[in-house]
Order: sequence, then C-alpha cells, then structure tokens
Amino acid sequence: ITFNYGRTINLMKWNAMDRTASYEPEIFPALRINDFNPLCVNVFSTGKVVVLGLKSLDFNDTLDKIILYMHMFVQ
Repeated sequence: ITFNYGRTINLMKWNAMDRTASYEPEIFPALRINDFNPLCVNVFSTGKVVVLGLKSLDFNDTLDKIILYMHMFVQ
C-alpha cells in the first residue's frame, strides 16, 4: 500500500526523538517505523509512505497511527 500525506516530513527530527524509528539516509532515503512489525512502514521526507507486508486491506488502525506520527514531524 502507498499513500501521500501531502506535507514534507522532517525525518532527522523524527529519528532523533523516536527510538522506535530507524533512519540512515546514506543507506536508504526513508525512515522505517519499527512499531508495526511484521509490517514494514517506510516514510519518505516528501510525505509519501510505503507499507509492505499487509495480509488484507483492513488496516485503518495502523493508518491512523502512521498519520498521527507524521503529524508530529511536519516541517
């Protein structure tokens, strides 16, 4: 699943404040949110999000949590 939040996200700030996220821009340009295992949630600074590993399209609770995280780190 992919979606666009529509706002720029400060990934450096997010990484510094959230120990459950990992961001290595030299290796991969997205921040990975580790709270949603076994899902792989990658957030790009453009506000685009890629969610891998979904078994069904019913993921509204997960989507709401991702958007809440993103809202805290809007530039």
